[in-house]
Amino acid sequence: MGTVRAQLHYVEASTLGILHKCCSTEQPYHRVDTSRYPTLTSAQKELLSQGAGLAVGFTTDSRTIGVRWQCRPRKPLHNASDIAQSGLDLYVRDSGRWVYAGSAVPSAAETLSESVLVRRTGTEPLECLLYLPLFREVVSLQIGVDRGSRLSAADGWPGNRIVVYGSSITHGIAASRPGMAYVARLSRAMGLDLCNLGLSGNGTMTPTHARILAETRADAFLLDCFSNPSAEVIRHRLRPFVDTLRRAHPNAPLIFLQTLYRTHRPFNPSLDAAESAKRRAAREAFAGLQALGYRNIWLLDPGLDTGVDREGTIDGTHPNDLGIERIVDRLLPQLTAILSRCGIGTAAVNSPTGDCPGGELRRWPATDPSVRYVGRVVRSGNGSVSFDWTGSYLTLCFTGSSLRMRVSDTGRNYYNLRIDNDSSRVLSTFGRDSSILLASGLGPGIHRLWLQKRTEGREGRTTIHEFATEAGDSLLPDTLRRNRHIEFIGDSYTCGYGVEGRNRHEHFRAETRNSDRTYACLTARSFDADYTLVTRSGRGVVRNYGEKRRLSPVAGTMTGRMMHLYDEVDSLLWDFSRSPWHPDAVVFNLGTNDFSRGPHPTDRQFRRGCERLLAQIRQVGRPSQPFGPTQDCPAADSLCCHIDRLADAAQCD
Repeated sequence: MGTVRAQLHYVEASTLGILHKCCSTEQPYHRVDTSRYPTLTSAQKELLSQGAGLAVGFTTDSRTIGVRWQCRPRKPLHNASDIAQSGLDLYVRDSGRWVYAGSAVPSAAETLSESVLVRRTGTEPLECLLYLPLFREVVSLQIGVDRGSRLSAADGWPGNRIVVYGSSITHGIAASRPGMAYVARLSRAMGLDLCNLGLSGNGTMTPTHARILAETRADAFLLDCFSNPSAEVIRHRLRPFVDTLRRAHPNAPLIFLQTLYRTHRPFNPSLDAAESAKRRAAREAFAGLQALGYRNIWLLDPGLDTGVDREGTIDGTHPNDLGIERIVDRLLPQLTAILSRCGIGTAAVNSPTGDCPGGELRRWPATDPSVRYVGRVVRSGNGSVSFDWTGSYLTLCFTGSSLRMRVSDTGRNYYNLRIDNDSSRVLSTFGRDSSILLASGLGPGIHRLWLQKRTEGREGRTTIHEFATEAGDSLLPDTLRRNRHIEFIGDSYTCGYGVEGRNRHEHFRAETRNSDRTYACLTARSFDADYTLVTRSGRGVVRNYGEKRRLSPVAGTMTGRMMHLYDEVDSLLWDFSRSPWHPDAVVFNLGTNDFSRGPHPTDRQFRRGCERLLAQIRQVGRPSQPFGPTQDCPAADSLCCHIDRLADAAQCD
């Protein structure tokens, strides 16, 4: 083991970015900058310096993944494991789901700890999520990978941000390991950015805590704030606490969780009386807020439900893994329903009144003739439509003030959404059967929607199941039709790889990819043309980026991929004969990756590859005039000579 560790190259984890963090801090592994809040007690400052809920997201092709970390010592807890208190938890994404990969056990002395979490044979890119200790302040954390392998920051956690405030139950005490805390489990299950602000024994709705939450960017709040305070404190603090949040977040849903049933209450009359009073005070105080007209507030009762068999806690109060499982199972459908009603889940849309849109809905299958799709899509008999190529888009018209969409995604994709002539905004799709509020609060009349996929097929396949209008409204065909259609076949330049990045040194993130800002979409708009993008980053005509040989397998190059129905499925081919559109021109922007770093193809190999590519296009009845590649590749002059000769030959044919 020591030999393996010595061969690893270590990188400070904070340089990769910390996920599920609600604010910036001077110390990268703290949850809150406690120096801004001098009225916090020393115990609360210590708790907020601990890493509960924080995680490092990264991608690597290394066969080995190791960690090296150091925590600040503190007295151990009697009801939490060593791994939960000061260890690390690794999850990896597998087929769109986060799955447990291993835990790093701290050293007995709690000085510098080291562990190897992954040893594998393959080198395919692995997306990882490394959870920090729940009850220790992390002083340093390094991630080790094989020398020469790649290590980069993963995409920032997309989706809406939910800040979770509460007691030791929220903090994660008694979870067997960091990734098992209910906040972390909900975050993975829902695909949302849940930030853990649990304060073990201290979640008492103080004015300072209210200020911290008010100054935090959030789309919704999940509040376990009836577990620690007494009945009297609940009655006195709840309304000022809510008022502070409402001034900063007037429309954000405030979802309160009733405290759990402490399983040893029947054998302790004084505890039973105190707990009954707390639960009653929470219900009455919440009902008082509703009577005063507070909107978009919710009380889930039971909220933290560990089950009736009394097997769900480690000590009568704190949920063990079984209790956490039951809490998550009960909360997940309730939270999904509430957040979906409020347009939260993938794209937040605030109603002008501050209420979540509701009412009876009229549902329309995604295959409805009113919906016009442009791109390679599959219409299924169950009414759904699936696709994965970047730049695919749809248009439709509808009446009424709101429109919803039910959608699933095998990964996580980003979309440009535009309603009428308003500027576009970005939404994300992920998980199964997400309900997205596309529009709300619109005026009377007919509205036009345009929805375009920003990201590549490798980010996942999207399936739209249905649209929903209000009961008396309808979908209508989009009467806008264009007489021209251009098909673009290309690489990362045509995908919009990193086009919205801050600078050329920023690590790749899916959020910074935007097909709508590429030369392809800009060109199509300038000709008032519809367009189709068949494009994949890193691919060439005969050789892909980084290939160690002169030629890549044909199936993996754009010569092979451009024939596919889906970018990510090799076995299904696009049926050109049944295509609803026929391009007036096909534009190729390929060749840069063929002549990237490494052994280049010979002149003859590249020419024959281009000829094969054109022959395939001609075979399916597409225009055959080639257009040249980008001019800024390392071998641009040689490449352009190839293309010029190829164009001359095509003209002669």
